[in-house]
Amino acid sequence: MPEWQVLFTIESALEARLHHGVNVRRRNTSSKIVFTLILSAALIYSNLSLLKAAVSPPPAPTSCFLVGQKPFRFMGGFIPGWHFGLENANNDDNLMQTARAGGITVLFTMLPQFEESLGVYTESALVRLDKFLDSASREGIYVMPSFIHAYSDTIQQGLPYYHVRSIEGIIKVTDLRQAFKNRMAKLINRTNTVNGRKYKEDPAIMGWILCLEPVSAPWNYPNYPDGVPDVTLEEMTGWFEESASFIRSLDPNHLVTVQIHPAFQEFFGGGSEFLSAINIPQFDFVYSEDADQRIKRYYPDTDYCLMLFESGRPVIFSPAFTSGLWNRESLCSDYSTQASWLDESTRLYFQAGSAGVVIQNWVSEQEWIPDFDRCYSYNKSNQVMYQCFSTLGTWINPTRLPGMPLPFVKCDSDCDGMPDRWEITYGLNPLVNDAALDKDGDGFSNLVEYRKGTNPDDSRSRPGAGLPWLGVLLD
Repeated sequence: MPEWQVLFTIESALEARLHHGVNVRRRNTSSKIVFTLILSAALIYSNLSLLKAAVSPPPAPTSCFLVGQKPFRFMGGFIPGWHFGLENANNDDNLMQTARAGGITVLFTMLPQFEESLGVYTESALVRLDKFLDSASREGIYVMPSFIHAYSDTIQQGLPYYHVRSIEGIIKVTDLRQAFKNRMAKLINRTNTVNGRKYKEDPAIMGWILCLEPVSAPWNYPNYPDGVPDVTLEEMTGWFEESASFIRSLDPNHLVTVQIHPAFQEFFGGGSEFLSAINIPQFDFVYSEDADQRIKRYYPDTDYCLMLFESGRPVIFSPAFTSGLWNRESLCSDYSTQASWLDESTRLYFQAGSAGVVIQNWVSEQEWIPDFDRCYSYNKSNQVMYQCFSTLGTWINPTRLPGMPLPFVKCDSDCDGMPDRWEITYGLNPLVNDAALDKDGDGFSNLVEYRKGTNPDDSRSRPGAGLPWLGVLLD
């Protein structure tokens, strides 16, 4: 029995017992205590493997993030675009508070529809995003906004970035390509109207997602096959490089990535060729949807999931139930099955070395949810799913990082305590644990020089320079 299910069973049994004894509370206080102890002991004794799992963390990561000087792995949730509709305008605080209580510490989010036409921005929609980010900051949750959903936002006529062949427009049409840059700059350079922080200086923003779903399965495009983007792998990679470089030129504080999924691999040949597009140095980590949950369904999935770790950088998975392989009617009436799949898939991701998972979708307890997403949208009221997430969140991130105030998140691909960008700046290898080495021979390890803010490539720049006895203490 999975850990989340045992804990849920204990809570349900206790709740039922307490309700049963409500009219005899005074007479049965002692019996309730005894019952609680016996039930808990029996369930734990019968699940010794569960007890071991509860105290055993995931395997030590080969790649991770850093929060301050601490390795950071997380349980995350995905926020769909409809959250920003008028029906959900006052739900942010509940969404954040219940997420944090359930072990979710990062939210990957779509954006409100703030661009009416190319270059025409709706301030009220941007204020809605301001409030969302401010709520996240106050509750100690990181946010990863995506600039655009590159499939759905480019195939719908009437939307600013519509093109008859979807993302091909942003990549090949000069006006659309420049407009998209302007869109990114509009957000990155924005100042939050609620708390006065510039987006590019806000530590509540973990990073930027260039786009979600750059390509989809060919048959998903309108007018198939004529509507399929005519874009080569080289053209896609070039757009990734240019766009990510542009983001980093405006904002050196935040991470940058793109979301892909198995259709991206299939679109560009079906082999390992697609990795060249996501392994570019402008991306800090790998982020993939796994709508089939291939990591479990085809275990071990060496054809896609495990292949993503070849970059040597942190890998984030987003398991979902949205592919055609799932029986939607059955799943929507059986959250225990959903929870079991998510529990097993998540543990397999982390056994493989993942740095985080993002569950689709996380919503508030008062959320208006459209019918097409109702089956896969979870909140605290769904106790089966909530217990599953809470258990996984504790397993992945037992100290519930981050603390307050929020620090910026950094990537540490070799998990040696030194951020990738810092290592690259000073000529170290971000894919090799070289923390204990002393590149400049000044008697201080590379890790000590990072922590003390000195240059590991200059022996004249060292901790306690001019005070040798202080340097010994610092080391």
